[in-house]
Amino acid sequence: MMIFTNTIFFRQDITLYATRDIPGDSVISATYTHTLWDTPRRRDHLWRSKCFWCRCRRCADPSEFGTWLSCGACPGCGGRVAPADPLDPDPEAEWRCDKCSRATPAGEMARLTAELSGELRSARWDRADPDSLERFLKEHAHRLPDDHSLAREVQQAIVNLYRAKLADIMENGQLLRKSFLCEMRQLHIILHCLRHHFCFSPVIP
Repeated sequence: MMIFTNTIFFRQDITLYATRDIPGDSVISATYTHTLWDTPRRRDHLWRSKCFWCRCRRCADPSEFGTWLSCGACPGCGGRVAPADPLDPDPEAEWRCDKCSRATPAGEMARLTAELSGELRSARWDRADPDSLERFLKEHAHRLPDDHSLAREVQQAIVNLYRAKLADIMENGQLLRKSFLCEMRQLHIILHCLRHHFCFSPVIP
């Protein structure tokens, strides 16, 4: 069993905070990626920065433990497009729609995520304004499902922006949206589920 930690560096010391109880003789591991990144982005980042292809349980699961953070929207029927083999780094590897079985190359899915990520960073969208982020999600809803990793990152950013506001100066619509994202969309449950399934590398003593 892999034990995952949060790591804090202070001067020459390293402090590890475990996210679960650690039995004796267990392997202690540390994550090198963002929790809400999808599998292609996590594996690409680890390959480019750490020179290994992660093959952890989360990376090997097309659904990412039921969160579907990697999935895209099928341009044909709107179904969920997921990788047939998440561990295949070939840009021609097949992703399939769960409704119409339409095949899409992995490289095309990666380009779509990169395109939307670049669009989000453009001057057109104010990432400090929750209303602007809501418009981004609405405009790209046909290509960006609610459970895609980028959509989840935007949703989390919206919640954080709302959290910085005092409840008595928030509009009713904003309060309802914050509650919807936190409870109905269950962002906290997703994060709790994934924090025990990071892409990992063993901590070398």
